[in-house]
Amino acid sequence: MTLFFRVNSDRVSRSVWHSIRAAICLCCLMLSAIMSGPAFACGTNIAGVSCSSSKTVKSSAKTPSKSTGSITVEAFLSAPHMDVPMDMRDARHLLERSGIGAPPREIANLIGKSRAEAVQFIIDGYRQGPQNRPRQWMMDIAPPHWAQHDMLNSEEQAFQIARDREAGELRNWWMQEMITTTSPQTERLTLFWQNHFVTTYEGLNDDAVITLARQNMKLREMAAGNFRSLVKMIIRDPAMLDYLDNDRNRKESPNENLARELMELFTLGEGQYDEATVKEAARALTGYSFTKEGDFSFDFRPWSHDSGRKNLFGKRGRYDGDDLVDIILEQPAAAEFIAGKFWQAFISEIHQDAGQISDIADIFRRSDYDIKTLMAATLSSEGFWDEKNRATIVKSPVDLLVGTVRTTGYLPANWAQMTSMSKNLGQQFYGQPNVAGWPGGASWITPARLLNRWQAVDRLMTSHPAGAAKTDQMMMASGKDGQTMMANQMMAQGRVATVRVASEDYLGPPRWTLTLFNLEAPVWSSETQTVAGGHDTVKFGRIESDSDLNWQEVQLPIAYDGPFDQISVRFINDAAGNDGDRNMFVDGVQIDGAVYPAALGRKRTSCSNDEREPWALWCAGSLILTENISSSAPELKPMDDDDRLYVGKVRMLWASEPPGTSGRDNYDFNVGLQNVRFNGQELHHIVVRFKKDKRHGVTLRLSSTDCVPDCLSRWPRSAWVDQERAAYGETVYDISIPLNGPSHDNHYGGLTADDKKFISAIWAAFPEIMDRASQGRQARRKPDTTKGWMDWADSLEKRLASSRHAKLNLPAVKFEGLGKSEGMMMMSGGTDADLHPAGYPPLASWSAFELPELLREKPVADWLLAALPVQVDVNTDDIALLLSDPVYQLK
Repeated sequence: MTLFFRVNSDRVSRSVWHSIRAAICLCCLMLSAIMSGPAFACGTNIAGVSCSSSKTVKSSAKTPSKSTGSITVEAFLSAPHMDVPMDMRDARHLLERSGIGAPPREIANLIGKSRAEAVQFIIDGYRQGPQNRPRQWMMDIAPPHWAQHDMLNSEEQAFQIARDREAGELRNWWMQEMITTTSPQTERLTLFWQNHFVTTYEGLNDDAVITLARQNMKLREMAAGNFRSLVKMIIRDPAMLDYLDNDRNRKESPNENLARELMELFTLGEGQYDEATVKEAARALTGYSFTKEGDFSFDFRPWSHDSGRKNLFGKRGRYDGDDLVDIILEQPAAAEFIAGKFWQAFISEIHQDAGQISDIADIFRRSDYDIKTLMAATLSSEGFWDEKNRATIVKSPVDLLVGTVRTTGYLPANWAQMTSMSKNLGQQFYGQPNVAGWPGGASWITPARLLNRWQAVDRLMTSHPAGAAKTDQMMMASGKDGQTMMANQMMAQGRVATVRVASEDYLGPPRWTLTLFNLEAPVWSSETQTVAGGHDTVKFGRIESDSDLNWQEVQLPIAYDGPFDQISVRFINDAAGNDGDRNMFVDGVQIDGAVYPAALGRKRTSCSNDEREPWALWCAGSLILTENISSSAPELKPMDDDDRLYVGKVRMLWASEPPGTSGRDNYDFNVGLQNVRFNGQELHHIVVRFKKDKRHGVTLRLSSTDCVPDCLSRWPRSAWVDQERAAYGETVYDISIPLNGPSHDNHYGGLTADDKKFISAIWAAFPEIMDRASQGRQARRKPDTTKGWMDWADSLEKRLASSRHAKLNLPAVKFEGLGKSEGMMMMSGGTDADLHPAGYPPLASWSAFELPELLREKPVADWLLAALPVQVDVNTDDIALLLSDPVYQLK
């Protein structure tokens, strides 16, 4: 069989011509694999490209074997083909399929072991946590999304940008984890599950990127555990509940999104259920939600749950979500579906063997859905080791980019741009096109992407190594090469400005200066700086969101110790063209312990849109900063301030019509208090619900779901406890404290002495709290409602003065403001300084590349490629050439 393509090489550039040639050869190679024939040979000349085979291609599809129903994973591991000693091709195959890339040293470690021993090595290497420490915000309490609707425009804008940047940090952190981990099988499986249980950042209604970070930790913790437990976690996961709108799934109006995807994409596959089952499954999942006020934690809402009988796959009962999962996993199709997904991900995207998949599914089902058992059976199957299934999976962009760095050990200086490069090739972490995830396979090698894939690997391998770039960056930060040591000394001894910057580069990076002013006169200016690590818009196109920027923190010694009242960051060398743009981005400046956020600054540039996004300098000009916030939380109160309530910020959350304006029985005014401190106790936030009703009068209501951390040292025994929620692992307490009168007095009486003071301090601060609440955006949106409540609060002051809460004579409340901006994430420490690909020190240069002794006498293609090269001499030792061969795109 011969395929012939003709291209007029006079009309295309050399790079495009090579890319077309590579694309055609890759198509030939994939066609060869699809038709199960021998590898095609590719030849080129000035006239065109020909791909031919020496044999007539025949289908080698086998009749599927029947599943015996009694095969075990031990039988798989002890099969004759598993007793074969590993050679370098087997080792590369196992490492690249089960993990990411195949470092030569890891290949050498497996050579000589039996296949069964090697598979056991992979299974034993799964870990439950990351190797690199997560960014601090990923481990902190969630930002105050619950307060977002009461933020002023500038606050909300900064808040949203900070979340977008956190998304970028999460992606970069995961990329870093994949590059450096010594357990690549953990990252492979975590990525598999994230693309199975798809949740995207853009699809989150609440933009709570911290829920994705927490989901990432849960997925890696459970990746090689039990599938039943994993699915039950997913139906309680706040990111998933948000993404598929299950927080809107109520018994009076069921939302079917999660129920449908749970069966179609997560467990059973298409055609294994009917529409009636979707509706019943949705009823089982009603009430599964999450609470923003409670730090984005799972929240079962019994008032929204349909507790009636449901019909699920022939069973009838009062089922909830956990019951639904158990019933689904009783269906034979469930194990078959997941085993089939594993086959496609780890064995072949082209060849399917229904009999082997059924055998693997049977083992998986009888292990009660143990994922390690499933993985062991998959990697031990005849299909996994069959030669016809090698080079039948197209590398994803992550495989291509991260795998190249891990395999070669060459870490480029611009490694942080790999997330953008991967996105440009079609794969962005938490950026799947839809809930079905990345389709993989041929979608990775469309004609539009093939050129970019080849160029991406070439640019990675021809960039400066990370170590050299680090030295260059230090010199850039000092302004002149010879000033680096002086700069470091001054940083240790004197005043320093830390500037967080990023850039889009066009024919070179942006240049900038920092200037301090006092009384409108310049008092100090830095040397001209150059932004390092920018995004090249010529090579990779424009940035679509701030989350893709590679932020850098530059420290500048300030040779001035006097006062200043204004900071100017000046972008000097704007440039743009048809193929790119040069822009500079500033997150903020920190001097003397105070942070000057760019979000609170103003621009003076040649652009007409200076009123938009002050941190984005799209044109030459300056960012002017005058407002600062403390870079640390307020210090604890001195001892003489015992019993004083400290509040950072008051947010109006919701208000009904004011009392006396309608015939309502109940009136509610809900406020959130941020950064609350009282007698040594510190709260991130607390939601206080002031209520007036005919039965109980005026009360203050607290719930344990609205306090982070818990707002009382001990909840009274008389507190209301929601038993239905307790059955779902939530112990929810509610108390109601009256202003006057005996209603619910046992709640107040059951508090500790210090908790009584805390509640009384909130009551005593009621007038000031209401006044502060009237200054936010919510109050401005509803001026009549707000005025009515303020008038009612004024009328209540006399009664408050005679209450037991006021009679304690506690010190007046102190409103401190927020210790740090809710929108800021600057000065976060950036990325870890030293990255070791696959756990080994990175190459200082290509000349430092050295193979283990076991691999030195063998052709490089044997350990680097999944099949013989089709464009490069099989005996070449030129790694760069082999990386450009179409076969390198496969695994």
